[in-house]
Amino acid sequence: MDIALNRQEQIITYQGKAYNMIGRGLLIATATAFVGTLFYSPLLSLVFSLGGLGLIFYMQRLSGDQLRIAYYAFTALLGYGLASYLLRYSGEQVFQAFALTGGTYFITSWYGQRTKTDLSQFSGMLTFALIGLIITSVFSIFFASTMLSWIINIGGVIIFSVLNAVDSQQLKYVSSDDEAVMASVGIYLNVINLFSFFMSIIDRKSTRLNSSHRCISYAVFCLKK
Repeated sequence: MDIALNRQEQIITYQGKAYNMIGRGLLIATATAFVGTLFYSPLLSLVFSLGGLGLIFYMQRLSGDQLRIAYYAFTALLGYGLASYLLRYSGEQVFQAFALTGGTYFITSWYGQRTKTDLSQFSGMLTFALIGLIITSVFSIFFASTMLSWIINIGGVIIFSVLNAVDSQQLKYVSSDDEAVMASVGIYLNVINLFSFFMSIIDRKSTRLNSSHRCISYAVFCLKK
């Protein structure tokens, strides 16, 4: 009984740390996005996104304070790309995407925490779906169409909703501070991707997928390998 209680206390502790990291990461991303509107550049956004991809690999070698600092740097780098949405869309559209993202995040997180089904069994299928999403996104660069954009955006919402449920369930098995940080990276990416895809769905006139989708989606793929 004592062992079970201790384990439950550990789960609650590490989940709390992970959610705190996620919250801080999203705050940093938001602040970076607002600051980024002052000097936004598509080229600089791409550079920062590629830098974020590099950090995905580098972070897996770090621990302790170094890992946490790298995580915050990672959230800032990807957050800069969100400035394009603040510049391009109205406040109402951004709020709509924010509300949809928040609702989807909380529902899927709740389900992942509560369900008795082992969601990790879907990891392999989700990896293949993510690969397909990335390939289709690259294809859309050369053969852009409204229908293809809608398919990619809806597919992205579905994939990252399921991924968030899977990642939220995996928080039950986190057993160290470093694991909590890496778990935060995955959920942070799920949230950012959901917001990006919802933003593109709201922009009904768009026939081109935002390039940040490809970079951020690939970052998730690197993390899930």
